[in-house]
Amino acid sequence: WFFQSPDYWRQITPMGAAIPNMNATLLQEVKLPVPVSKNQQMQIVHHLDLIRSEVEEMRKTNENDLGLLAELEQAILSQAFRGEL
Repeated sequence: WFFQSPDYWRQITPMGAAIPNMNATLLQEVKLPVPVSKNQQMQIVHHLDLIRSEVEEMRKTNENDLGLLAELEQAILSQAFRGEL
């Protein structure tokens, strides 16, 4: 998650560079935030699990919607070819 965060990208993107370049030297200098306690770590894990579940639900809904859209498209085309529109 951290490697997708704005803080990470700010650290690895040199001034004025359009495309960041990560190398071993730069990676050694990246300040990686670490939870201060086991409780904080568990809260973060719980939060990320909730987000993952929400994303999975959205993906399923999106998949279902795409299927319904394809069915609707077929129905409209069938009606159009039969002259029913």
